[in-house]
Amino acid sequence: MTGRDRAEPPPTAPQQSRIFIVAGEPSGDVIGAEIMAALIAQSPQPITFAGIGGPRMAALGLKSEVAIDALSVFGAFELIPQLWRIRQILQQTLTAIAGFQPDIVLTVDSKGFSFALAKRLAARRGSALVPRLMHVVAPTVWAYRPERARKIAAFLDHLLVLFPFEPGYFTIHGLLTNFIGHPAADRQLGNGKRFRASHDFAPDVPILGLFPGSRRSEVQRLLPDFLAAAKILSARYERLKIVLPTVSAVMDHVQHAVQASDLDITVLPDVDDKSDLFAGIDLALAASGTVTLELALAAVPSVVAYRLHPLSALIALRIVDLSAVVLSNRILGRAVQPVFLQKHCTPVNLASALKTFLEAPDAATQAAAIAAELRQLLRQGDPELHGTAAAAANFVLAELAGGNALRT
Repeated sequence: MTGRDRAEPPPTAPQQSRIFIVAGEPSGDVIGAEIMAALIAQSPQPITFAGIGGPRMAALGLKSEVAIDALSVFGAFELIPQLWRIRQILQQTLTAIAGFQPDIVLTVDSKGFSFALAKRLAARRGSALVPRLMHVVAPTVWAYRPERARKIAAFLDHLLVLFPFEPGYFTIHGLLTNFIGHPAADRQLGNGKRFRASHDFAPDVPILGLFPGSRRSEVQRLLPDFLAAAKILSARYERLKIVLPTVSAVMDHVQHAVQASDLDITVLPDVDDKSDLFAGIDLALAASGTVTLELALAAVPSVVAYRLHPLSALIALRIVDLSAVVLSNRILGRAVQPVFLQKHCTPVNLASALKTFLEAPDAATQAAAIAAELRQLLRQGDPELHGTAAAAANFVLAELAGGNALRT
């Protein structure tokens, strides 16, 4: 019998990988969905997902174990009343992981919940099979408590970071850490004319964007000052228009506050793609966080503000490097976005800083130069891995290809 005469072996089904992915807040849902899409596109074999996520991850087939807003808690003293519920969710998640038997548990941001989950899984090493534990978005050890890097290295297997200066904080403790770039640097600039036309704004009117955050605690503390600052500016600049993007989790509070303010504000619910919005506004007032970096990359002159719960602030002000609070300032090593924290976060201070941008003839030119500098620093260097999600997916697939991802 020749080789041609031999019966061909039946085709074998491709091996299927299992990834349990956890994103506990809206920004993590965006990153998680982008990584899921990249994994689906790049993987040579089928991948089954389970975990916790929001609407974007659900659109890619993830059936979330719990609602994502149940984990969107910020600040030590906001967390205390929710501890019992979060412990319940943690146990529910551990049970789901045991049933799903993933090759990798991939957590995205939400460090409090993500690391509590990873610690409990890592504690089982030696007595049970444990998935590889990967995390995306490092804690800001460069801003406060750098000793956390050593503790994190004790339970994670692989950390993917968004800023080029971060790996050294963790690799010194033996944790495999890779820079994947920042997703905001990948995004295309939007069409400002399209945004203005879709909301009936004239091409030449100045537009102020208000970004008070996506967590209810943030909005409750910041929005009154943001609205009061906007009122001061509206009285001085009669042609000024104001837009306020928000998310469904805080929509009721935002709408009530806007109505009570007696200001003419265009509320934009659940904006899927902010690129046109950023391109259409002239300046912004934003809560400290990722949005401030997104605004800087979009060349929007911006003022940054933040308030913590007073007791949380007492702790934070003792341990936080305030020069590192605003990401664009930390990356560039100079103050390109003015910031007002706690008692300095007043309507008069915020309005005064915004007024400077409104009246500076070169504000837009300076913002464009800052954006170009940031974009160059925040892009992943390897041309074969262009894009944060693609780079992250590449490292996840490398973990899967490393043999049996379960280890004792």
